[in-house]
Order: sequence, then C-alpha cells, then structure tokens
Amino acid sequence: METPGGQTAMLSILSVKYGPARLLEWNAGLCRALNPGARYDWIVVNNDFDEGFASGSAGFTVVPGVPPPARVGAAGQKDQGSLHHASALMAGLRHVSSRYLLLLDQDFYVVRPDWIAQLISHAQTERLAFFGSVWHPRWTYQPRDFPSVHFMLIDLEQVPIGDLDFRPDMDGDRLDAFISDPRLKIPAALRTLLQAGKFRDTGWRVRERFRRSGLRSGSLISTFDDRAVWREAYPLHRAANRWLPEHRRLIPRRSVTDRSFLRPVSQIAFQGRWEEFWWQGEPFAFHLRSVGRRSAAVPEDHAELKRLIELYSAGASRFPAPRSPAPPQ
Repeated sequence: METPGGQTAMLSILSVKYGPARLLEWNAGLCRALNPGARYDWIVVNNDFDEGFASGSAGFTVVPGVPPPARVGAAGQKDQGSLHHASALMAGLRHVSSRYLLLLDQDFYVVRPDWIAQLISHAQTERLAFFGSVWHPRWTYQPRDFPSVHFMLIDLEQVPIGDLDFRPDMDGDRLDAFISDPRLKIPAALRTLLQAGKFRDTGWRVRERFRRSGLRSGSLISTFDDRAVWREAYPLHRAANRWLPEHRRLIPRRSVTDRSFLRPVSQIAFQGRWEEFWWQGEPFAFHLRSVGRRSAAVPEDHAELKRLIELYSAGASRFPAPRSPAPPQ
C-alpha cells in the first residue's frame, strides 16, 4: 500500500466499522496526533454499509463490508456477531500489502506518543510474529495466552497472510455446547469454571494454529484489581485457581497490574471499567469494550471519550502520575 509520498507503508491498520463513525474518526485523529510523520495505511471495512462513510474520511481507505451471516449454528446468536466481524477482517486482508498488519478495534485507543515507530521497532528487535492485547481477565471464558483481535500486530514476513483465519468456531466446541445446555442443572460456579479460557471466539483459529508454532509473541499488561475479584469469588474458584493453567485461571497471576492511569484523569472511565493496558511500565491504551454494547449509544460515554482523546492528543506529560502499585497480596 503506497502512502501519499509514493513510498510503501511499513504498517497497515485494519478496522471494522459498525455503529457511530465518530469512534473511528476520533481514533484516527488521536493516532495522527501521537504519531507525526508516521507512514501507515488505515483500511476500514464498512460492515454496517454506512453510505456516508467513504474513502477520504479521516484518511481511511474504506472497503465494502460483508453481509451478516444468513444463519447461525447451534451456538445461536452469540456466534453471529463474531462471525460477521471475522468475515469483515478476512475481506480486509485482500487490501493489505505492508509487512506489518495491525488489527485494531474501533474503540481501542492507543495513548502512547510515537507508538507506531516504537511498536514496530520492538517487534523487529525481538523478532515477534504477534504482539497485542490479550483478552482482559474480566472475560473469564476467553483464553488469555495469545493476542486478541482487539489489538493484534502481525509480522506478515513470518506469518503468511493466507494462513490467517479469524473465524470463530463456537459450534465446533462440543464440551461448551454440553455445558451450556439449559436442560442441565449445572451450578453457575461450576459452569464458569468449566468454560474458563475455552471460548472459541474471533481469532481462535489463529491462536490454535500459531501459539505452539515456535514463532514469538508478546502482549500488553492489563489493569486488574484482583483483590476485589477474590472477595467475590466462589470457594471453588479459589481452590481451582491453584491448579488451572495460566490461560484458564479465573484470576491470572501474570500479565496484570493493579495500577490505573485512567483513575487520576477520569472517574467516569475508571468507574465504568474501561479496560486499561500498559506496555514497558507505561500507559499504552484503553478499550471501551468493558462498558459493553451500551457505549455505542450513551452520550455520556462519548462526551468523556472525546475529552480524554483531546487530553491525550496533547501529550501524556500533562497528566498526573499513576498511583503506585499495591504490594503483592
């Protein structure tokens, strides 16, 4: 993909558009403010077929979306949105020609200055095939040992683009189908334990293919106050956490911190549980997924989001220092 200067960009950002266009437009504005002079192409798959959203808007290359799946399998409606999103990512791959590909959710906002150059330099130095944000520990049913499609950098020199298959496979998990059967009177605590880390959501096939391939990967650190979770956890969960593998732990031991960089600047974001991610000991990004689907419709969330983007666009030096980490429990 060529930039306006005629040179091939090192990075292609790939996002899927659904809902308010301002989520992506604000994201693009923040990215430009924090990465002056960086060369990249931002491909957006228009998955809700918004006719007012076209190429040139905020510097995007907009490509047609894909129709929603005509039917879903036994997994039901929970599979439909994931499959629709994954199909859009697959369609967007046809427009990528750079070495590095970054999958980026429209509501995942990176706040670190010069992050594009730093991230690519890190990936090259460490020979990383994948780097990104693992699923936040709050989503116990999701595996947490591999970058998620919320923010996933891929080196296409190490990973052939034809080998990327982001489709979910919820219907292929017979154990989950059995556990989820409403006719079975499985206690909620036991069901949560059995499902921990096993959901076959968008990106699951990529994880299964490459996590044991010998290729190197890295991840961000999540903000997670495990003390609150421990107080609420069932005794069964506390006991099981001692023997579960890391990617299935209900309360992870690694890749988490209880520090918050949003708390000093936004009680709305902090109390709304916007997900926070760190890299190299510094604030890196936040993700609105934590407020769920309501973030697409609540004006208060968008007003606060716009305010934070304006603050971070001005540079992190304007903000109070994050609170010190609590001692290990």
